[in-house]
Parts: sequence; structure tokens; C-alpha cells
Amino acid sequence: MPDATNNPTNSTAELDQKKEQARLAMEGAEWTAKRETDARVKTAKEELAKLDEQLGKIRAEKEKLELDWVALDDARRKIRKVLEPILVEEKKIEAEETALETEEERIGVPSEKQPVEKKRWEVQERRQAVEQKKWVEEDRMIAIEKTINENTTRYRQFLDEEEKLQTKADQLKAEAGV
Repeated sequence: MPDATNNPTNSTAELDQKKEQARLAMEGAEWTAKRETDARVKTAKEELAKLDEQLGKIRAEKEKLELDWVALDDARRKIRKVLEPILVEEKKIEAEETALETEEERIGVPSEKQPVEKKRWEVQERRQAVEQKKWVEEDRMIAIEKTINENTTRYRQFLDEEEKLQTKADQLKAEAGV
């Protein structure tokens, strides 16, 4: 019986090709189909495992973003509670300032106008102080809103990626009968 492995004229690639031909010829159509099906199922299971791992990572990232959103929303609520009385105070001061401006316009005598102007200046200084407090809180709110928007964009990207991976996994399951 000739030994193909001892023939130096056969390269490794040629030998592998000849072995494949021999296997196909000897195993027959039924066994070839079974082997190919088993190989497809094994490959599909390996791909599904990778997809499940990727899906798990995405779900973990989504959960982090959800927890961040909860913390940011709590911070946003606290700022709103701080801002509420500041805004009320600001409106009250603005109304007082408007009233003094109206009174100042109504007064024609400079000697009587001066005390009203001084009051208006005091009110304007109070308004500026209140507005500075408001700006600090509004800046904090803007930063939180920016982070929430960025996180929302990332979350939606994760949703899109998750949907694609899940669709691919479902297709693999259907194709391989897993």
C-alpha cells in the first residue's frame, strides 16, 4: 500500500487537500452533511457566546448610565429647590425696583428725587447679589443638564448597538437551530 506521507513531492497543502478528498469520499453524503451541520452549530454557539458577552457589557454600561441619571436627577431637584426661593426673591426685588423707578420719574424736584434714587441703588445692589446666587445655581444646573444629555446620547447608542447584536444573535439561533 503506497504511503502518501512519505512522498517528498507532495507539499503539506497538497496533502491536506488530498486528505480532505479522501475523507469526503469515504464518509459519504450523510456523514458529510452531519459533520457540516455540527460545525455550523459549533461556530454559531461560539459566535452567540461572544454576542452574549458583548450584550452583557452593553447592559452593564446602560445600568451605569441609568444610575448616573438617578444621581444627576436628584442633584437637579435639589438645585431647583435652592433656585425657587432665589427666583421669588429676584421677582420681588425687581418689582420693588420698578416701583422706585416709577416713583423717581413721577417726582420732579431733585431734592426729593435723591432719597428715592438711593433706595433704588440699594435695591439694585440686592438684585445683583441675588442674581449672582442664581447664576451659580444655574451654572450647576447647566452642567448637570449637559451631562444628562451626553449620557442620554450614549445610552441611545448602546440601545442601537444592543438591538443590532440581538438581531444578529436571533439570526444565528435561527440559522443553526440553536
